[in-house]
Amino acid sequence: MRTRFLRVVALLLMATMLVLPASAAVKVTDDVGKNLTFAAVPKRVISLAPNVTEIMYAIGAQGSLMGRTPVDDYPPEVKNVPVMGDYTQPNIELLLTKKPDLIIGTISFRKETYDIMEKYWNVFIADPQSVSEVSSLIHRMGLIFQKEAQAKKLEEQIRLMPVALKSLGGPHPRVLLLMWHDPPMSVGKDTFVNDVLNQVGLVSVTGSYTQPWPTLGEETLLKLNPDYILYPEKSMGGETASFKGRPWTDLKAVQQGKLVSFNDDWVFRAGPRLTQGMAELYLKVVQQKPNAKVLFISNKAKIASLNGALVDYSKFSLKDGRFLVDPAYAKTLGITSYKGNLRSSSLQAQWVDAEKMGVFLLP
Repeated sequence: MRTRFLRVVALLLMATMLVLPASAAVKVTDDVGKNLTFAAVPKRVISLAPNVTEIMYAIGAQGSLMGRTPVDDYPPEVKNVPVMGDYTQPNIELLLTKKPDLIIGTISFRKETYDIMEKYWNVFIADPQSVSEVSSLIHRMGLIFQKEAQAKKLEEQIRLMPVALKSLGGPHPRVLLLMWHDPPMSVGKDTFVNDVLNQVGLVSVTGSYTQPWPTLGEETLLKLNPDYILYPEKSMGGETASFKGRPWTDLKAVQQGKLVSFNDDWVFRAGPRLTQGMAELYLKVVQQKPNAKVLFISNKAKIASLNGALVDYSKFSLKDGRFLVDPAYAKTLGITSYKGNLRSSSLQAQWVDAEKMGVFLLP
């Protein structure tokens, strides 16, 4: 009798196992339209783009990272990951010894290099051309590494930052963003960086150019004559960048001292820190308050963001129409002006009802 009972139990268990769904394979499409299927989370990943490396760390997938490029420098601990060659020309021989199960790179590969890699490995091309496409890239990487919850917070921050900045408002000055100054090189309309400017509320004077990275002659610069010149602080020397001599001295931005440096990595890398770049540009150019802070708290998305970096949502609360923050936590965030509620502590405050979001411009 006991033997018969055990057989029945075993059969029932087997039947249950048959009807339970197996872990579904993940299917994603990369930025050149190639479909990839992952039956399991990749454990041996080579990142050949610094923004991809940053995304892996931001979503908590760094445990799968086994290779990078020399320019991948954030977060600092990534320097302990071996270098696998340049992002345009990886070391194929070294890759063969590492046996990766996924390589994530950009369209900067030479065709012959891409063809070789695709022959041996899964290759995912990441090439976002807009802010929304950066969010999409983070979403797909969250799926690949089964880090959807972590990715979702970053996606929501990217989506909500332009909404928050738009609610605060401000002028829309004409700007010239320089990738380089000798010769002057800017950004065209179909680039990720141009979309960042649009999302912040800035009007790029080269925003209608069809070339992605147009080089500008002297006559063109004089004709464009922007209100502001924006330049990368790391690659162009920060405050020591020189705009002496013609045609620079004939531009009103130079004459009026409207020269604004920005963090190269925040603005040029299509990754999770782009929201910090958006906040920086907005505060320096639109608000002309470089030392101010932009804070938003969304009860719908359940996230809080300060100057484009996620902070602890649980430390904020909404009570009787007022947003409150734990006073001790406010100090750790550098909100030294806190006066009991965020509205009374702010230079400006807005409520975005569709997102159940409070937005604050803090001194």
